[in-house]
Amino acid sequence: LTGELRRIPGVRDVEPLQHRFAYVGADLQDLYGVDSTTITGAALLQDSYFDGGTAAQLMDRLAAQPDGVLVSAETVADFQLSPGDPVNLRIQHAATTAFETVPFRFIGVVKEFPTAPKDSFLVANAAYLAQVTANPAVGSFLIDTGGADTPAVRQAVSDAVGAGATVTDITTVRGTVGSTLTSVGL
Repeated sequence: LTGELRRIPGVRDVEPLQHRFAYVGADLQDLYGVDSTTITGAALLQDSYFDGGTAAQLMDRLAAQPDGVLVSAETVADFQLSPGDPVNLRIQHAATTAFETVPFRFIGVVKEFPTAPKDSFLVANAAYLAQVTANPAVGSFLIDTGGADTPAVRQAVSDAVGAGATVTDITTVRGTVGSTLTSVGL
């Protein structure tokens, strides 16, 4: 699907995202699996989304630490985390459907992320997440339009993926995500 979406006029780049849920202590949080080597180019991540470094620096740290995880400032405060600390997340395994404890390593703070809720959430490497959950499925795609005719691109993407997917554009969600991205939820 990524290749098909890249061929749509007005689409500059496409970045697949895995979306899972993970328990951090008793709190259920959104967990996003990303390709940390490509997401800064495709998603135009803003430095203001992160604490402790630029978007590129934090994604480089994530790429260098396969089991790395970026967490919200709220979670850092709640669990008194320091960089390098182990973080055990309970994540649903695809084969057993049971929530299993999976070790991660805290590498930084993420304050905002495309498609993420405003409160607590996590960002990890997609390859590691796919491995530990036995589920490589992509939940959504971030589509960079470069700001050019986003409603027209949204319609073309909607036509390409069909009625089974939800397609939103940045014009619709400008208050939630401040960039030139379109999100496709599958």
